[in-house]
Amino acid sequence: MEKIVLKGRPVMSGRVTGEALLCPDSIQGWLGLSVDGVIIEKGHPEEGKSIDGKILVMPCSKGSNGWSAHFVEAAIEGHVPLAWVFTKIDTKCASGIVALKIPAVVDFPADEDPCKFIQTGDTVTVDGDAGTIEIVKKAR
Repeated sequence: MEKIVLKGRPVMSGRVTGEALLCPDSIQGWLGLSVDGVIIEKGHPEEGKSIDGKILVMPCSKGSNGWSAHFVEAAIEGHVPLAWVFTKIDTKCASGIVALKIPAVVDFPADEDPCKFIQTGDTVTVDGDAGTIEIVKKAR
């Protein structure tokens, strides 16, 4: 069992472990995420999958200033990721982190980009206090 630990910057405290959902091109806000937490962006590699209860791994946000509002709408309906992992934080990501109040680690060095280490289905522990993520690779 391969275990990898990456160090980023802690943003929202808490420690959770769950299954990763990697979105290497992020998720478009408008027309990208339904209120039931399902990725509906046409042509997205994870189209049809739910963010609910997943460790959501993305490089940054994608789309308009209302990007985080789509995650809030899904959260209001009870569909929330366990944690966020962003390669680099931007203002839309920050808004989503603050609104959902789930553990988040961001701003990884270029040679430790989580989007290059994590695949959908891996088990990831996000430690929003220490600023680390621990990846256990899924058997492939």
